Amino acid sequence: MHRVSLTYTLAGREPAQRDLHHPLMALLAAVHDTGSISGAARALELSYRHVWGELKRWEVELGQTLVVWVKGQPALLSPFGEKLLWAERRAQARLAPQIEALRSELEQAFAIAFDASAGVIPMTASHDDALPLLRALAQSQHKLHLDIQFSGSVDALAALNDGRCLMAGFHALTESPLRSPTAKVYRPMLKPGHHKLVSFARRTQGLMVAPGNPLGIQSLADLCRPRLRFANRSRGTGTRVVLEELLAQQKIAPERIGGFESAEPSHRAAAEAVASGSADASFGIDLTQATPLGTLYNTNLVIGADGIRSRVREQIDPQASAPRYTGLANVGGFTPAAAVPMPPGDYQMIFGKRAFFGYTTAPSGETWWFANPPRKTPLDRETLAAMDTEAWKQHLCELFEGDVGPMIPLIAGTPGTLVGMNQFDLAPVKRWHRGRMLILGDAAHAAAPSSGQGVSMAAEDAVVLGACLQGATDVPAALARFEQLRTPRANRVIAYGARTGSSKTLGPVGRAMRDVMMPLFLKGAGSDAAKRSLAWLYDYRADAAGA
Repeated sequence: MHRVSLTYTLAGREPAQRDLHHPLMALLAAVHDTGSISGAARALELSYRHVWGELKRWEVELGQTLVVWVKGQPALLSPFGEKLLWAERRAQARLAPQIEALRSELEQAFAIAFDASAGVIPMTASHDDALPLLRALAQSQHKLHLDIQFSGSVDALAALNDGRCLMAGFHALTESPLRSPTAKVYRPMLKPGHHKLVSFARRTQGLMVAPGNPLGIQSLADLCRPRLRFANRSRGTGTRVVLEELLAQQKIAPERIGGFESAEPSHRAAAEAVASGSADASFGIDLTQATPLGTLYNTNLVIGADGIRSRVREQIDPQASAPRYTGLANVGGFTPAAAVPMPPGDYQMIFGKRAFFGYTTAPSGETWWFANPPRKTPLDRETLAAMDTEAWKQHLCELFEGDVGPMIPLIAGTPGTLVGMNQFDLAPVKRWHRGRMLILGDAAHAAAPSSGQGVSMAAEDAVVLGACLQGATDVPAALARFEQLRTPRANRVIAYGARTGSSKTLGPVGRAMRDVMMPLFLKGAGSDAAKRSLAWLYDYRADAAGA
């Protein structure tokens, strides 16, 4: 048997480094999450050579392939690498409550040793990602240290009754009948006049399934399907109490659910069981509603202007549209060496036989240019990383060989570094806000660059949002009005950008038809009728949006 010892270190001051950490698992997780070696290197802030070398070293050590990489395709973990990563993640999830308890004890010792005025409050609660937030708040604002011991909700209340803690955390449905399973569990343990109930947080709970929900699980009744594997929480946990009440309400016998007697120690462990494929479904909390660990902010409004790959959009709607590839790459630069006779501010567009090109002359005399090589599939990270300036110049010059125009001299005379990227837009987003959270700009409506409306649309958003919020007493209602006002225009601009961008990716027949029709189109482009047809795009005034 091949034996390998993995040594872990519990260290780090940053929240992201607080788990048990092993470099190999960090490498595997980064490759899995980014889909490339170069992406993993950037995520870990390491060199490409180092990441590649470490992966190869571990493959020799383990005697197994960890990463499968085919040129032109995303890097993938091998079946062995996937099993190793998910096994480690499940182990981490199961250890999380014990790690948190150990950390709490160490923090208590340091708090008392270095600050005699610090207060310590013993607390027992089920493991929940909201508790570190409560602990941070207590420390930062009240100099109180929460000595948290983790257990199920039922055991937490038992500890409170036994005098083993001063606070107990448990959770239940917001409304439960007096004779419900929840009432039968908790009411005998709560003493009016002796205990005080404090509402700490609201959670959304539901079924956790694999990405894309391949089994089509829509309700608790679906858990009764033959051979479906369910990962349950331990007896006495609040989640299990809630689940049992919901099953009772729907008259579903627990024994009909395969795996109901399983016992995962935390929400994270249950989620990892589903993610690893060892279970088909579980019941847990929605972490998209949780504040990330770290600095706490008290605010009335969160605006996500964080671009096409918006993290705020994911928080508002986990099922929101993802960026979609337009079929084009984008490369650009500027050069003083190949001046072209054109007034500053004018723009020249050229439909080449194999790629699109645009350029303009700056007041300083430099020529700014860009090229859009069409590609059926986006360039993978490895290819983009390997394409240096000379490689891009050679590729672009080959694409424009035989075309009429200054493309090749401009490209060849560019002195700076050329960096290529894939071009994306965003399908219409159905939900722009939730509560007091909102997205705008490219986070909500990224049109293809061919629309020429990216900055304009963001500025329009700012004007209309300001109008909606001015004097508003109901912020969520104001955000809903903003979304209602902006969605039709945003979707129209996205559709327009998709149409104009598609003219750059035509095949031979399409290019021939385009070249015949283009002179006729340009001849009429300056007419009053043509200007009126695009007035909705170029003459729009945000202050006239009805806000």
